[in-house]
Amino acid sequence: MTDRIALDDLTSDALDQLYADLDRVRNAWQESRARWWKANARIDELDARVRELEAENARYEEVAGELNEANTSLQREVARLNAGQCIDQRAMCEQHHAPPVAGCPYPRCRAARDRDQRAATA
Repeated sequence: MTDRIALDDLTSDALDQLYADLDRVRNAWQESRARWWKANARIDELDARVRELEAENARYEEVAGELNEANTSLQREVARLNAGQCIDQRAMCEQHHAPPVAGCPYPRCRAARDRDQRAATA
């Protein structure tokens, strides 16, 4: 450092020590400031990544909802197709409806037969 302040009551060694301390503090401050800028840049990167992940999460939730709806639809279709087996074979019907399923629309089904018999006697 070349722009020294003249201090009459301090010795040359003490003055050198003061300027050395000043240089050390300035260097520490500059390093600290550089770390601060680097940390802020990292925070900005992480913040952007969090926003990306939140957007992905929202999309995954949307897809999960669509898959749940598709699964429910497929379960209904499987139930309909299984119930359709009732018209092919009574044993399959009784196996499928053990216990019988109330409201089965197929006349060979035990549940439908019981329903029809109750309706005839009522």
